[in-house]
Amino acid sequence: MLTSTAPFMIRGVNAQITQQWTLTPGSKWRGDESAVFLANVPNMHSIILVLHGDPPIDVHDLLAIPMVALEELNIHVRTVADQVLPTVYISAGLVPVLTRLVLRNVFVPLNTTLVANLRNLILWASPGLARPILLSQFLDLLLMFEQIEQINIRNYLEVTATDCQSISQPRDPGTKPSLQYIAIRDNPLVIRQILSLLIIPPHVDAIAIAEIDGDSFDDIRIRSDIRTMMPPEPIRPTILPVFCHIDTIHLHMQGDHCVLSAAAVGHGIHLAPYQIAVQGPDACDGRLFSAMVPLVHQFSECPVTTLAFSGNFAATTDAMWTAVFSRWPTVQTVVLEDIRLPGDESSGNTVLPALWRRSASGSSTAGVVPGVVLPNLRSFTLKGPVCSKDLFVHIATCLAFRHYGGVDSESGRLHTLYLELAQCWPPQELAKCRESFTRWARSVTIEAYSAKGMHVV
Repeated sequence: MLTSTAPFMIRGVNAQITQQWTLTPGSKWRGDESAVFLANVPNMHSIILVLHGDPPIDVHDLLAIPMVALEELNIHVRTVADQVLPTVYISAGLVPVLTRLVLRNVFVPLNTTLVANLRNLILWASPGLARPILLSQFLDLLLMFEQIEQINIRNYLEVTATDCQSISQPRDPGTKPSLQYIAIRDNPLVIRQILSLLIIPPHVDAIAIAEIDGDSFDDIRIRSDIRTMMPPEPIRPTILPVFCHIDTIHLHMQGDHCVLSAAAVGHGIHLAPYQIAVQGPDACDGRLFSAMVPLVHQFSECPVTTLAFSGNFAATTDAMWTAVFSRWPTVQTVVLEDIRLPGDESSGNTVLPALWRRSASGSSTAGVVPGVVLPNLRSFTLKGPVCSKDLFVHIATCLAFRHYGGVDSESGRLHTLYLELAQCWPPQELAKCRESFTRWARSVTIEAYSAKGMHVV
């Protein structure tokens, strides 16, 4: 019979039965419950343990039972004493088909045998807790995996100057074709050290998520922190082989995160994106998005042809967009989605004026026509609430200027213009504007959404 010395929950699943028990200190399973559970342990496909405090002796006994069918083991310690993660030992011989291991606020010594069949590994620790694995140990471990597909790490790796100096050169997991995804969530300085010593193969989706401390918003500090996350410039093409091929940049809000994604999608094959994500204060009022817009310049040496921005544009400025659009004369596609709530007129339209500015690079940059920014623009998409009733005047002015203000008439004409507007517009006005816009774009689509439905012209 199992007796609990600390509160914990056990949930076991196999093809025929799902069993879950929650035990509090001093409580006991009845003999029949204990017998049923233990009898099914060898056949369970998944076991989840949720503990409060150090694992009781019962958990260690449970993990000493052969679990020949176990594919997933999830151990979560909710309360950690003395800032040190508790240790739980797992014998590889008892879990021969284990493919998914999730460790939250707990340490399990990993070895070649235990990780041989793993496909999914999640190592998470709460901020402020002692980190159980040195970066060098993790990099050595990475080379032991034989079938790994996904790795997700949060505040789990200890990064010290001495340990980093012991790593002679960046480690390349490119010999692991099964690897598909790596996520690293930590403070910017730790992420920089990891990304300076870990080569991200072109076929791997990689995301670095910065946790920005502080309750007050400081856009200068946020930009500095994000720049810190990037590998040092001289080694970027080595650490990120995809860097030299990046042609698509996408900055977007995703919940309370702002994500900057860079990928190569125009080379016949899809090269996986490299992403930088930030979770910081005031993520929803537009200031975090505005702080990250200038960071697209980190990819200024890349052959970018597509720019996409989706966020709250309220805090952005005309000058900010002009600087972005002046950076890449190669850009052919621009997608802009403003997610402000309808009625928020705090900043008006700052993007459209930037599109008819003259190139900040002048004629000294190869491929730049003295005149408008983005001289090779072929597709323009604008989505979201529109605060200005003069929107169509702004668009007409923008397109006309681009058409006559420095680009010859035919090459200055857009291939596609797509407007998706979250505001009610009279269908007759939409049709009239569409007809007018066809002078400057071969294909024009306008969709306007309101409480009464959608109008498409």
